[in-house]
Amino acid sequence: LLATYYSMNWPWDESVMSSYCDVIEDVDGGSHGGGWNDSGAEIKFWKAFPEGPRKEATFAPKTLLGGVLQDWWYDPNYGKEGARVVCNPWYLAACEGNRGTEFDYTKGNDQGDMIGEKSHKIVRLSEVYCWYAEAIGRSGGNDPFAYEVLNRVRTRAGLEPIASGSLTPERLAEAAYDEHGWEIGGYYWGSLAPRYHDMLRMNRVKEHFEYRKLNPLIEVAPGVFRKEKVELPDNAVWNDAMLYAPYPASDVMLNPNLKK
Repeated sequence: LLATYYSMNWPWDESVMSSYCDVIEDVDGGSHGGGWNDSGAEIKFWKAFPEGPRKEATFAPKTLLGGVLQDWWYDPNYGKEGARVVCNPWYLAACEGNRGTEFDYTKGNDQGDMIGEKSHKIVRLSEVYCWYAEAIGRSGGNDPFAYEVLNRVRTRAGLEPIASGSLTPERLAEAAYDEHGWEIGGYYWGSLAPRYHDMLRMNRVKEHFEYRKLNPLIEVAPGVFRKEKVELPDNAVWNDAMLYAPYPASDVMLNPNLKK
């Protein structure tokens, strides 16, 4: 419904560089290195993501490492010296091949000059459907149309539809909340409502902070366990100021009364 458009005819410093930003660091190819790891998926999110065509389109099925396609969790030195710097699922949503061609994960990152034209999706119709269904549930309603639009999203993703009226309003809201999370997976750049905003409005950021502090191992394949490499220190303590970015230093200099 709303997007930011780019053109390959624009100069380099006005181009979209999301293919480098979203590709994992050590993938083969790319004249400026494989990728920059600016955004990526948490292992927990990938694990909970429903199987089906949407998941296959959201995450790179394999990672090209040293000319061999490997699972994202592949790391013969995991937990030892020489381990991969980043070992996480990575998103395909913003990836683009060289000069606007379709991205092909089997070829690694073939970007040459970083200039592309893939749009940044700001608002998608599936999000509006999820917002509507969630709003109905949060307000205590059980509108059949809320089920209808939510099921449009679910069936396109290869999931079973939810029978109209089969959920309590609270469960309907949570189903739509979860569905919105799956729908926007990887749509980080320019998105009006990324997953963090969902967590913020539902007051769930602290809960996720505590989970990341624990950073448990997750079984990503039979007998294979991985956890996040970016860890919180053991003595980290939550406070609500973490929800906000600090005031710019230039503003604080003009008005010392501004607090962090």
